[in-house]
Amino acid sequence: MGRELTFFQIISCLLWGLIAIIAGPIDCRSAPPHPPTFADFREAFRRDSKDTNGMDAQVEVFSAAQLSNDELQTILSRGKAEELIGAGIQAPIKDFQGTALLVRSTEVSSTNPVAWAALAYRNYSLLANKSGDFRSTAAQLAKAIEKLQSIDASNSMPLYLEAAFQCLQTNYGAARQSLLKSAEAIEFENYVTAMKKCVIVANESVGYPKYTARTVAIGNDHAFVVVAALNKAILRKFPDDEAVAHACLVLGQRESNGRSFLQELVGNSIQLNAIEKLPGRDFTTTKEAIAARKARIKLAVEYLNRLKTGNVSEARWVKYFDESIEKGEMTAVGSLASDNGDSF
Repeated sequence: MGRELTFFQIISCLLWGLIAIIAGPIDCRSAPPHPPTFADFREAFRRDSKDTNGMDAQVEVFSAAQLSNDELQTILSRGKAEELIGAGIQAPIKDFQGTALLVRSTEVSSTNPVAWAALAYRNYSLLANKSGDFRSTAAQLAKAIEKLQSIDASNSMPLYLEAAFQCLQTNYGAARQSLLKSAEAIEFENYVTAMKKCVIVANESVGYPKYTARTVAIGNDHAFVVVAALNKAILRKFPDDEAVAHACLVLGQRESNGRSFLQELVGNSIQLNAIEKLPGRDFTTTKEAIAARKARIKLAVEYLNRLKTGNVSEARWVKYFDESIEKGEMTAVGSLASDNGDSF
């Protein structure tokens, strides 16, 4: 397998700066080792902080953090569900091994919703990127969604997956029905937290340092792609349908309650898009709350960017990542600032 940087590893880079433009040639310095260490990542952050051309060093170091063919095969032969899920979801989209690993996870743990969700997200990405055979991928996605609905019947996420899948097939009437039904569901669990933990387990199982395993894991959020695409497609198709707009508003509220800054920002954007389709209603309080939260996130990201090349220890960064996954990114930043003697 080559060193192609996956979409979700790019997201890992973005979570450190939220917005980055990958541009310019990579310099002639030696490539980071596999797997890269805390020192390698800090050096990449240091180099990019002085580089006006982009994030070349981070692209290099995250590329070096990809699981190798041998590591993927080791995980596949071992057959442990968490490892299979974690390895499968971080494999490059064009790598058939990613799907094979996730299919195997559903065979090993057939009632595990995280396994079926991971397979569904990957198949959705394959279809959205027009990669692979459409018919077989669509059939596999339909099966994964059906399994999720049977295992986790009160959860709205399988319905959002179904609606997004129907939009890809231009079956907008069916997509609308699934979306409206999703708004009535009791729960919203996208399994992102569980998947990040699986990435950590998979990477540590083949000898990755704790810091590296978590740095890779933190960017593996596959659900936001589905909900963002669904919101865009369904509002474009039904621009004057208030029931659709309200259902999208609910979707945005649910997504914005996620633990990562990315989930919050995507959820807030979905809410604002939906609000535009609901004239005559007063959303002033909602808009003010979204603006305040966005400003708070911006401050948090700026603070993290100042620390990433500083003297925060490897062990403290590991704690930060664990707190981000378990308690939420904003809580983790506050804890890090407090330990660093800062007010935030």
